[in-house]
Amino acid sequence: MRYVEVERRESGWGLVRLGSCDFEFNAERELFGSAASRKLDVMRRAVSDVFSSTGVDEVRCVVPAACTTAFRTAVEETATPSERESMLAFEASLLTGGKTGGDLYPTKGNAVGSGAPIPVHVYHVDGQISDRVGDVCSVFGDTPLHLVPSATAVYHGAWPLIETSAASCVLLLGAYDQYTEYQVIVHATRRADTVIEARDESDRIYFSLDAVRRLGMDVNSVEKVLLHGDRVDGSLMGALHDVWSGRVELANPGPVVNLEEGRLEADFGFEAFLTTVGAAVY
Repeated sequence: MRYVEVERRESGWGLVRLGSCDFEFNAERELFGSAASRKLDVMRRAVSDVFSSTGVDEVRCVVPAACTTAFRTAVEETATPSERESMLAFEASLLTGGKTGGDLYPTKGNAVGSGAPIPVHVYHVDGQISDRVGDVCSVFGDTPLHLVPSATAVYHGAWPLIETSAASCVLLLGAYDQYTEYQVIVHATRRADTVIEARDESDRIYFSLDAVRRLGMDVNSVEKVLLHGDRVDGSLMGALHDVWSGRVELANPGPVVNLEEGRLEADFGFEAFLTTVGAAVY
């Protein structure tokens, strides 16, 4: 379990501290899986120990992409907020086998013309997950708690890096233990994001090309590939460089939190914290 603490400063966001908690069990599965967990008290104590002397104004928890239901739809421009919410909740219920409740996280796009339907990308988080996260984070008392879908956190963590590079088309690739996340950003707009059960190096690379081609785009239009996650290593970097012709970079979120050069060891692997940083600053 990774965590970061940030604060607002005159120059933007600043990093206060970061770290991780190691458990003798799969914390992600216990917190975000479909089965009831008996380990929440262990995680709650760990969070309490880490933040026992810290006062925070808001707590945000990243929900892995593999643990959300994502779908694209469109809403009428004239629909009221309650009408839109009702429609999105109905579609989420259909896509989750009739489950009701939970949390909806819609992201609106731009309509193609006046009066045209507004495209929306929605993430649905099961109510049981929200309850478990609330249980673990109950140590913060009445401090506001917000869940953030991984894809949203990745986008906000990587956006300053994309903006600085001036690249018009960027592929974000997140390498994790059981899956790989892909997100395509075109002219600052999130065109597509998906999660694939790809663990092998060759599969991660194949689906990186597939993520772009599914949009009807030429892979040569991708100007930069930003790599993040906790399964990033030299072998994967080298293989991606071979396929993407040197366009691959680590998505180091240091600039996002104005991290001084040399504060972390060169081989620290800060790219594993991209989602955590992105959730904290968005």
